[in-house]
Amino acid sequence: MEWNPALISYAIIQLIAFLFVLLATPIDMYRFRKEYITPNTTVTTLWGVKMGPFNTTNVIPTYILWRRCPARLNRFLLAQAFAVISILIYGAATALGFIKLYCCDWLRMVCVVLNSVGAVTVCIVWGVIAVTYHTYEGAECRQESVFSTYGAGFVLLLLAWLLDLLNIVILLLPLIFPEKHVEKNRKVACNEPQGIHPRDMFNDSWREAWQEQLYRQWRGG
Repeated sequence: MEWNPALISYAIIQLIAFLFVLLATPIDMYRFRKEYITPNTTVTTLWGVKMGPFNTTNVIPTYILWRRCPARLNRFLLAQAFAVISILIYGAATALGFIKLYCCDWLRMVCVVLNSVGAVTVCIVWGVIAVTYHTYEGAECRQESVFSTYGAGFVLLLLAWLLDLLNIVILLLPLIFPEKHVEKNRKVACNEPQGIHPRDMFNDSWREAWQEQLYRQWRGG
């Protein structure tokens, strides 16, 4: 079985994007600047403040961290939901991408839809992080850039989003530029004998040779 290089690229890229989203969701979106680091608080995730990016315990949960910033709290709760949705979408697109290597060409459009929706959901997540980082919302809700820098989780979300956009292009290229594939098939079809079976061609050649031999024998006789 011959695999399509574009589909192989899609499956591999989608797997990487899925792993990026999966890893980014629980780890740091912001990393405290040195002057604001305490022994128990070094990073901020979608779920709250904790001691390190891979620590499983939130020292300050999100609903307490942003309790004086209701708009910001609502945005983070929205980002949490869309982060989980993104994991499911990217995981489904990855699974279907590998299935498509073996069968079901119609899955191309399903993957296009999944990748398009996934691009929107991940964009919402990193958009919330970026807005909070740059937006001043009052004395109690200063822009996060005062206290932190972007963390590894935010970078991974951006990379996953860019890979998702790249995969949409990979999936749509055969639909946007089908001429080369059609022209190739047309050339192959033109080179094949039309309406003549190879067996008929062999029988005709043998019959002509036999008739010519009989004619020569008759002339010689």
